[in-house]
Amino acid sequence: MLCMSHSGEKIMSPAPGRPNWKSDHDYHDLLYLGWGERDFAKHPLYPHFKKGWSVTILLSGTVRWRGDNQQLILKKGEVLLTAPGTFSLSHQTGERCELRVWIWKNPPRDDLLSFFGKGALHHTISAKLRTDFTRIHDQCCQEVSAPDCYSDQSFRSLRDHLEILLLRSIQTPSREDRESRRMQLAEDWIRENLHLSQPVECLCDYLRISPNSLLRMFRHHHQQSPRQFIQNHKMLEANRLLREEGLLLKEVAYRLGYQYPNDLSRALKKYASIL
Repeated sequence: MLCMSHSGEKIMSPAPGRPNWKSDHDYHDLLYLGWGERDFAKHPLYPHFKKGWSVTILLSGTVRWRGDNQQLILKKGEVLLTAPGTFSLSHQTGERCELRVWIWKNPPRDDLLSFFGKGALHHTISAKLRTDFTRIHDQCCQEVSAPDCYSDQSFRSLRDHLEILLLRSIQTPSREDRESRRMQLAEDWIRENLHLSQPVECLCDYLRISPNSLLRMFRHHHQQSPRQFIQNHKMLEANRLLREEGLLLKEVAYRLGYQYPNDLSRALKKYASIL
């Protein structure tokens, strides 16, 4: 079905009874929302010009998308971003799909545009990200059901969140890169918290990982346990404070969390004997 938007542009509507929303105001960045099941075999979306930038997420089924310069099959768990242009959607007989659709007036952020090829971006997302995207779509639907003076700001915020989640998915670092970054966070945290009496437990809380995971990470990167790594850095810092800054033993002991200077003295002697 063809309808006319507020500005006179033609917008292709879904089949009768299929849930969707269209903006009645030109000043909204959000032009259209679509959700629910579709049967494009029975009600195909024939080639037509779409003036906005669309984001389509397929939650189930498959759908055939044809644009100006390419065609592809969109499958469950995939997202498709398309620029303004002519496109169509179809199914083979018996196929159905469930989707979520946004159409925005303005283009996406520049760093996301850089991933577009031939006017489209086709990407597979995780189950968790599908849940996150569905939640954002639900929030958009709630916003349009009771708009107020803050709606445009809300749309911008929701779109930013959507696009940042997608960018993170596209640019997901390797497992080794993620662990290296986490290791760097751990090392930085340790240098700032040498005074703590239970540093390993606190470090696990900071990194939000289990003690076993922390142990595996340190053995992989440093061939020693977290406690050994922390103790070594504590001794290095104690020697630096004593020799370079000229602090008294009791002052250094206080800074590094020792209750008594003699405890630090014994630790230094043990460290020196190991070296």
